[in-house]
Amino acid sequence: MGHFSVVPTLKPENVLHSTLERMTVVQKNFICKEAGITVDELQQASEETLGELYDMLCDIECEETVIDEELSERGKLAEGLVTLMGNAIADSEGLLDEYYDEEDEEE
Repeated sequence: MGHFSVVPTLKPENVLHSTLERMTVVQKNFICKEAGITVDELQQASEETLGELYDMLCDIECEETVIDEELSERGKLAEGLVTLMGNAIADSEGLLDEYYDEEDEEE
């Protein structure tokens, strides 16, 4: 996993680690299989490592999108995890609040 870049906007708090609690067993097992790690290693991963896993999931989503317009099960799992983790990052940066404020102004 060392070749992945860390999401640059991560704050020191456990932004991504908190998403582990909201992941299903299937999602956790998917990450573990793709990354070659155990569930225990995933649970104990640092925020930096989780950032690398997020990057890996983004790459999988992109790969699967390029292969076919219809996402495979692999692509769909990656897509759901990218959304879950990406929203956590955006929320920690206050970007979700800004997004919803802009939507309210447009109505």
